[in-house]
Amino acid sequence: MDLVETGRQSPAPRHFTSRPRDEYDRHVLVSTKSEFSGEMVRLFTNDVELLNTLTAARFNPPAPWVAFPESGPLIFNLQGDAQYWYEHVWDPYWENLSLAEQSDFLTKRKPKRIEDWDDRVEAIRTRDPRYREQLKQEYRHEE
Repeated sequence: MDLVETGRQSPAPRHFTSRPRDEYDRHVLVSTKSEFSGEMVRLFTNDVELLNTLTAARFNPPAPWVAFPESGPLIFNLQGDAQYWYEHVWDPYWENLSLAEQSDFLTKRKPKRIEDWDDRVEAIRTRDPRYREQLKQEYRHEE
């Protein structure tokens, strides 16, 4: 919210405006909701500069073991909220990372105590088609 509020006026709750010199009026409408063990933020804006700033901040959704700890590594047959979250929140975020960035994410966010960590990592990684292709190439190379 600090990034949204900085340099903007608030004529109404959750509505922020700015007008850089000699440019168009920029508006930002914000909606937040506690969901999936985190805070879902939805923005409606015509402020491209703000979108670039938010992109550069590299926010991420909560990791799967935080959002749905009860699922464990069994994430291939999901339904309901978990399926929605994976398909519309996690997978788009995850697949937008390079494979190296994915490895870095997993290294930095590894929880201290998860018994089935290796299974969870494999389940998360193999959802990405690029990773599956990498595994195929490695398997072919070993033959």
